[in-house]
Amino acid sequence: MFRDVLSAIEGIAVRPTLALLIFVALFVAMLIWVIRLSREYIENAKNIPLNEDKPPDDDDDKDDDDKEDDDDDSDSSSGKRKSSSK
Repeated sequence: MFRDVLSAIEGIAVRPTLALLIFVALFVAMLIWVIRLSREYIENAKNIPLNEDKPPDDDDDKDDDDKEDDDDDSDSSSGKRKSSSK
């Protein structure tokens, strides 16, 4: 049944060939990219789960204004945070 439907479509024979060419092109591109990777990049990527120094979403360039806002929320006399529950 599917053969009858697919054979009725004009130009259908081109699509599997085109899909194979796209797959091979992407495969070769990825292979070339992997071969050209530097050892430093590979070592860095390999150690990502082990790095606990700073999380990946840590912003190094935070504004000083954000730090001042955090200081306003704390109790300056005891060094503890104020409780929002009453």
